[in-house]
Amino acid sequence: MFNDLKIQERGLEIATKFKWPEYVTGELNKTKMKFKYSDSDSDSDLDLDFDLDLDLNLYLHDGLPSEKREINQLFRKIQSFKNSEKITEFGLKFLATSVKGNLSLQKFKKCFTKERLKDQMENFPNNRNIYIYGINILWRILQDKIKRKKTQSPKDAKDYFGILIQSLKLLSNYKVLIEKTFEIFQFYFRQSQASEQEYFRKFNGIQIVIATLNNFNDSEEIKLCGFEILSNATFKNKKNAFQFLDSNGLEMIQRILNNQGITKATFQIFCLLFNLAKTSLKHKKEIVRIIGKETIQEMKTKSKLIFSYSYQQNKTLEKIKRVWSLIKKIEINEYQERSQSLQRSQSFQQNQSFQQNQSFQLNQFQLSQSQQNQSQQNQSPSKKKRNNRRRRKKNNPQINQINQINNQIKIKSKLNQNQIKFKSNLNQN
Repeated sequence: MFNDLKIQERGLEIATKFKWPEYVTGELNKTKMKFKYSDSDSDSDLDLDFDLDLDLNLYLHDGLPSEKREINQLFRKIQSFKNSEKITEFGLKFLATSVKGNLSLQKFKKCFTKERLKDQMENFPNNRNIYIYGINILWRILQDKIKRKKTQSPKDAKDYFGILIQSLKLLSNYKVLIEKTFEIFQFYFRQSQASEQEYFRKFNGIQIVIATLNNFNDSEEIKLCGFEILSNATFKNKKNAFQFLDSNGLEMIQRILNNQGITKATFQIFCLLFNLAKTSLKHKKEIVRIIGKETIQEMKTKSKLIFSYSYQQNKTLEKIKRVWSLIKKIEINEYQERSQSLQRSQSFQQNQSFQQNQSFQLNQFQLSQSQQNQSQQNQSPSKKKRNNRRRRKKNNPQINQINQINNQIKIKSKLNQNQIKFKSNLNQN
C-alpha cells in the first residue's frame, strides 16, 4: 500500500510543509507545528503533531513522518519515484532543511552527491521550488571549496552551466539565492578553457548574467561575482566579447562606474574592460573613454585599501598599468591620425591649388594657340606663302650665315662712303 505514488507524495508533503522563506534568509529554529493530513479518499482527517528539530534528523518511513532514518533512505525514496515532480520537490525541500542543520556533511555527500542532485534538477527545468532547494543544497556541498577560492575550474565545470543559468532565470527575484548561484558559478568558471566559454555562450550566459546584474546593481557581492564570470567568459574569446558589447554591457558598466565609484567589483569590471579592449579593436576607443584616466588614478590610490589578497592586488595593478599604456597608445594614435589628417588636408589643398594653376596656364596656352590658328586661317594664300618662307629662312642656319655676311659688307661699305665724304669736305675747307 505504501508503494502507492499518491500516498508517498502526500506523506512527503506533510513532512516538508515548512514556512518559506526561512530556508534562504536565515536559520530555522526548533518549531512545533501541527499538520493536518487530509485523505481525499476518506472522510477522516489525520492530525500529526511533532517537533521539527533540525539538530535531530527527522526522516520519513513509508510516506509518513514517524521516526528518524538515515538520509540515504530519503534519497532512495526520491530515486524510486524520480519521475514524480512532487516527490522530487518535497524530497529536496526536506534535504535542504537537513543540510542546514548539524548533519554531518561528509555523510550527506556520500548519500546524495552533487551529480545526482544535478540530474534531479535537470529532470524538472521549469519547477522553481526544485531549483530553490537544489541551489541551497549544492551551495552547502561546495561551501568549503568556494571559501578556499581555488584558481582552477573543476573538470566537470561545464556540466553545471545548464542548471546554474536556469537558476538565474527562475530565481531572478531572490537576492540571497542569486548570490549563492553566482558564488557557485564563480567556483565553476575560473580560468575557463575555450570549450567552457563556448558552452557558456551556448546557454546565452552573457545576456542572462547582464540581466541579473541590472536587477541587483545595489549588491556588491552579486556585482563582484557577476563581473568575474563575465571577465572569464570574454578572456581571449571574441564571440563572447562581441555578445557582451551587443547586449548593451558598456552602458551598464558606465552607469555603475558613474554612480558607485571604486569598489572591489570595480576591479573585476576593470579586468572585463581590459579583455574587451584587447579583443574588440572596433570598440577600443569607446572602452578607453569609459575607463578614463581619473578612474585609473583612483583605482591605483584605493587598491591597497580595497584588496586584502596580495595576488589579486598585484594582478589587478598589472592590468591597470597595461590599460594605462593602452590609453597612451590610443592617444598617440589619435594624435598621429589628426596630424596625418591635417597633412592630407594641406596636401590636398596644395594639390588643388597647383592643379588650378596648371589648368589656368593650359587654358591660356590653348587659347593663344587657338587665336594663332584662327589668325592663320584668316590670312590670304599669298601672305601665307610669304610667312612660310620667312619662317623657313629663319630656321635655316646657312641662310642665316649668309645674311650675317651681307649685313657686315653693307656696314663696311657704308663706313667707307662716310670716310670719303668726310675727307672731301675737309679738303674743300
